[in-house]
Amino acid sequence: MGSGSSILLPLDGALIDGPLGGTRKISNLLTPKLLEEIDCILGYVGLLKRLPPAALGVPFIVNLSASTVLGQPTRKVKIGDVRQAVSYGADGVCFQLHMTDEFEFSMLQDTSHVIAEAGSFGMPVLVTVYPRRLFDGKVCNYSEMYSERPSEYLELACHCVRVAVELGADIVKTAYPGSGDGVEAIVEAALGVPVLFAGGKPVAPDIAIEKAAQAVRHGAKGVAFGRQLFLDPSPELFVSKLRAKLTLI
Repeated sequence: MGSGSSILLPLDGALIDGPLGGTRKISNLLTPKLLEEIDCILGYVGLLKRLPPAALGVPFIVNLSASTVLGQPTRKVKIGDVRQAVSYGADGVCFQLHMTDEFEFSMLQDTSHVIAEAGSFGMPVLVTVYPRRLFDGKVCNYSEMYSERPSEYLELACHCVRVAVELGADIVKTAYPGSGDGVEAIVEAALGVPVLFAGGKPVAPDIAIEKAAQAVRHGAKGVAFGRQLFLDPSPELFVSKLRAKLTLI
């Protein structure tokens, strides 16, 4: 991920939500100009096997967890294994963990198994962790707690990140807590493990870039912008401005 601020491009959403925006035609999205500005791609083995030539030299993290909006989106199940990811030339693996969900226990177990397996290959593991559950058939991201009881949300978010760290994560990706103080609390909970903050629901480009800058100023390793980037009408311009901003910090 380099010594400076990192930009991770998650493209695993095409499996979860279907092909949207730039993920409809990956060759148009992953241009040489865009790829110059990012540090790593996150996706599934199917994408890794079909990357356009310009992206072949970019580090790739294979997601070994999956669910879709067509079924039970908060229940992540293990798909594939580390050996398969290694055979396709992956640089790291990922597992997504949803704390407070009904199936939290099985996701904890699968995450720990992936980390143990990755250790035998010397393969780093990114753990994506969110406070998230299915409630009355809908995905609950604790948005009401986030807006009305921020200190309570931050305590929950710190617990989630600490779980990933205690399981042995090498990198943690989680939700932006809404403030610089919140970022500092989460970074502290991570015990020195690098933290990337997800973009979440897309916002205006300038707002997203400032959010990324605030996260890095307060100790984040960088950001993981998926929808914020591949749904942007000018992704090359957006990521260029994002990189320029982070470079100044």
